[in-house]
Amino acid sequence: MNDPLNMSVNFKLDVDDPFKGHFYSRVSNPNVEELEKQLARLENGRFCLAFSSGMAAITTLFWTVLEPDDHIIISNDCYTGTYSFCLNLMKKWNIHTTFIDHRDPKNIYKTLQQDTRLIFIETPSNPTLYLCDIMEISKIIKSFNQKTWNKRILLAVDNTFATPILQNPLELGADFSIHSTTKAINGHSNAIGGAVITDNPDWHRKLLENRTTLGTIQQPMNAWLTLTGSRTIKERLTKQCETTQKIAEWLEQQKPEIEYVLYSGLKSFPQKDLAEKQMKNAGTMISFAVKGNLENAKDFLKALNKITVAVSLGSVDSYIEIPYTMSHHDIALGRIPDNLIRLSVGLESFEELKEDLERGLTAIK
Repeated sequence: MNDPLNMSVNFKLDVDDPFKGHFYSRVSNPNVEELEKQLARLENGRFCLAFSSGMAAITTLFWTVLEPDDHIIISNDCYTGTYSFCLNLMKKWNIHTTFIDHRDPKNIYKTLQQDTRLIFIETPSNPTLYLCDIMEISKIIKSFNQKTWNKRILLAVDNTFATPILQNPLELGADFSIHSTTKAINGHSNAIGGAVITDNPDWHRKLLENRTTLGTIQQPMNAWLTLTGSRTIKERLTKQCETTQKIAEWLEQQKPEIEYVLYSGLKSFPQKDLAEKQMKNAGTMISFAVKGNLENAKDFLKALNKITVAVSLGSVDSYIEIPYTMSHHDIALGRIPDNLIRLSVGLESFEELKEDLERGLTAIK
């Protein structure tokens, strides 16, 4: 499909009805609108808003649904940006955050308070790929919302790792599905962006108002690039998931150099049953621990010459990193092992990636 690029900031207005159609690109833009329609279709949702980044999507959502003295419950194994935002900025507005292990939905019961407004989960999580049972957590929230509470508790899911191709949180009971479109939706690492999808028209309207006020809309060029990339996401993921499964199975056999592998497509993954119930495939991300410590992990990465050392993911190119010193460096201490490596599998062949990873194994033997 040929998607025309519209970089205009201004649009010709109808004098009698100036708000009919596009008004100003901080409010809306033809390319942004087409991307939003595409993402809503992929997520089987009614409404979508595109943002300047994944964190812009998350923070605008938080500013929209939260008020001072509200309480949030968040996965303790979440993206570093989300963690830092809640830890450092939300408390300035007297918004309280509790980080819990969401792998066991029973922990929700123990943490819900009279002032709880939002439960924010990331599944699969970054970087350990742990899962949260969206449907079960949704049932828990629904049971509490039926009681006499000050406000209805909302459920938001960061669906970036799974993508709308492999998991649809709205169909499982979530109020919001959030993406960093920078990753697999774009697929080519050439445009930063984010998105929030919801079925609720009131929240869509409020999010649009706040996106306009905050100026967090996605730029037209980025929206055009992301829309173009999204056209091939199903085909890309089909191939990438096949290769990722093979790589994960092969890595698990490389003992003692590889201590363990985290990938929900493996029989050894502790939440494999949940993955099969909730996701259509295990995805394109693998985390694995090398024998030894941080220096061994560094040696492993230094020996590679095909896979790029970089913190992004979801691209047609394979990326690898050490979360402890890279993507999660500011929150890793005591939370993430220093010998853990995160691999995003691209469109290269299994044989090509295996050959490069063998160089890493040789470096730590």
